[in-house]
Amino acid sequence: MKYILSLLTILALASCGSSTPNEATADTGSVNMESGKVYSVKKGDKLIKTTDDAVVQITKKTQEDATEVVLVSGEAKIIFN
Repeated sequence: MKYILSLLTILALASCGSSTPNEATADTGSVNMESGKVYSVKKGDKLIKTTDDAVVQITKKTQEDATEVVLVSGEAKIIFN
């Protein structure tokens, strides 16, 4: 549980840069994450795990001021701000 709270804090503090062709982005709304797909998130976006076994990889790209998330296993949802 602490791990997920840490991830949510990171996402809340992160901001994103430009998208690359293999990233999924949205201005508003939500998306059910697909395993292995790269999602670009920004400050205010929320990551919600929808199964207890959900594992998400978060990569903060400081040079681009971007944060990318990838669903490794389980199920999760991103709510875009």
